[in-house]
Amino acid sequence: PNPVKTNELHKLVLSVPNTFTPKHHALLKDIAKSFFPMLHPEYLQVVSESDAVACYYLSRRRDFYGNADFLTPQRKSELDANEHVLVFDMGAGTLDLTYFEKSNCEGKMCISMKGKMGMNKAGNYLDYLLGEILCDLLEQTNIAEQKKLAFRQRLEIDKSRRIMQNTNKRSCEELKLFVRDKVKPMLNDDTARIPSFNSEYTFESFTMRDIKEHPKYKAYIKECTEDVLDNLISLFAEGGDTGDYMVRPQRTSFPLDVVVFSGRSTTLMDIRNSVSRYIMELENGKEVLCADLNTLTLSPISDIRTDLENVTSLKTVVTFGSLIYADWINRPNLFSFSGKKVFADYGLLIRHVTKGWEWFPLITNRSAEMNSVVNPFEAPMLFKGECIYPIDEAKEIIFVQNYSKNTARDWENGNKDLITEIVHFDVPNGVNGNQKISIEIDANNTITCKIQQFGKITLEPHDDFHNESLRKSLWPVAF
Repeated sequence: PNPVKTNELHKLVLSVPNTFTPKHHALLKDIAKSFFPMLHPEYLQVVSESDAVACYYLSRRRDFYGNADFLTPQRKSELDANEHVLVFDMGAGTLDLTYFEKSNCEGKMCISMKGKMGMNKAGNYLDYLLGEILCDLLEQTNIAEQKKLAFRQRLEIDKSRRIMQNTNKRSCEELKLFVRDKVKPMLNDDTARIPSFNSEYTFESFTMRDIKEHPKYKAYIKECTEDVLDNLISLFAEGGDTGDYMVRPQRTSFPLDVVVFSGRSTTLMDIRNSVSRYIMELENGKEVLCADLNTLTLSPISDIRTDLENVTSLKTVVTFGSLIYADWINRPNLFSFSGKKVFADYGLLIRHVTKGWEWFPLITNRSAEMNSVVNPFEAPMLFKGECIYPIDEAKEIIFVQNYSKNTARDWENGNKDLITEIVHFDVPNGVNGNQKISIEIDANNTITCKIQQFGKITLEPHDDFHNESLRKSLWPVAF
């Protein structure tokens, strides 16, 4: 950063993916304060990327629906009515969802945040997946086995996380650029032929349909659309309360009027069509939870891109939206934000000596203390949760942020896309019997773990590179 600018900066708005945990937020704020010493703490604001897209959409609603000067009274009435919106923001690194309601109350625009979630599977992950599919297609050709092996080595992920040798890194970068810039942009045309790579590898006998019919590609589309939406609805559907905030409610109603697509990965029509198809199936009564769904309106990606003709990155939508949010949140006479403190579930995954992994939610978005707050974007993560467990039967304890509806099973199967490890600790020796295990997160997002008989636990330094989806998304930068 320019030292002059860093010394002059007093206000900062940071956009983050929904996959970030309290630990990530605390680290990000510490980094911001170290780079910008004159930054006023009260002017450091953090907003999720999909929330920023939501604010951008709300600021441009009339433009999306046509010239506001020529709206009929009926159309104006429709625009001013209550509206349930799903933001589907799929960029290069993460897929972020925000579900909110817009209404008008006493002359204000009221924005109620109903739910949000995120996963580390988006455009960069698809780049790696396309490389794997090309490897599989090569197996059907007469190319020499040595060349096939050399191609596959460009996709190797070193789990030791060492930095690549320059030669290997260059060869991986060549393949990355090929799939990102040559192959992926052609996926919307089933009949287009796959171009050759480096004049050494010819795919002329294959078309984009061969890629799209591959099981890995089909699984990717399903995971990033149907599966993630199923989890979102499971978390945030209305009604069917069980009376126990630790148990997710019966899915009965998920009103939805508009889906807003954002991010360069949503230019892939298979993603958008799958989202639309899944929601329309719910509307048509194939499942009861969306029986009262009224309309589905896709905000075309072309609308957003047209607005950004003079810029080079769709990331500008997030930037504009973040600045709009920072403005609106300080104008309570015109804009009202409400929502909950947390949208994920937080709890312990405990590996039992014989039963395998078990899930113990400590705090959920349905907890009584998670009632509406003035600013859900900036609300502190202050909470304390605890559970009783026969500690001598536990081999391993992990505190996680969770969006999955089948937490223990997904973790056991290595499916960690919707589960983010925050801290991990081994069970200390000499601690036996039923023990109270507690987790505390203060307003500064500092995490403290305690076991009743043992006391405070030293937390292990941890990164997210154990997550295979994240490591593939980072290819070929680091491992």
